[in-house]
Amino acid sequence: PLAWTNTLAAMMDDVAAFPLPRIAAVEGGVWGGACELVMAADIVVAHEASTFAITPAKLGVAYSSAGISRFLAALPVHIAKEMFFTAEPISAWSATSWLMLMSWNSVAGS
Repeated sequence: PLAWTNTLAAMMDDVAAFPLPRIAAVEGGVWGGACELVMAADIVVAHEASTFAITPAKLGVAYSSAGISRFLAALPVHIAKEMFFTAEPISAWSATSWLMLMSWNSVAGS
């Protein structure tokens, strides 16, 4: 594995183990490691134009088993597989319908 993956995995573990509620407010593209970081949050709110993608498939890079586990715990299996296999971005609306997000809004900065 690449050296930075150990640091990224340690950070994700620290975020996931944080004892207080974790809230993510996102706007724009949430791709790759940022998408995994959002999956470690307890509550996710996003702007309606936000997109979510797991991009290593397009880059030919393997994803960490811990990261895959986070997505499988948070999403229906068929959705997680689609995101991993295709690396295509999904919309905030789709993410909300799959319970990945709590809500989305149309006003930036709200």
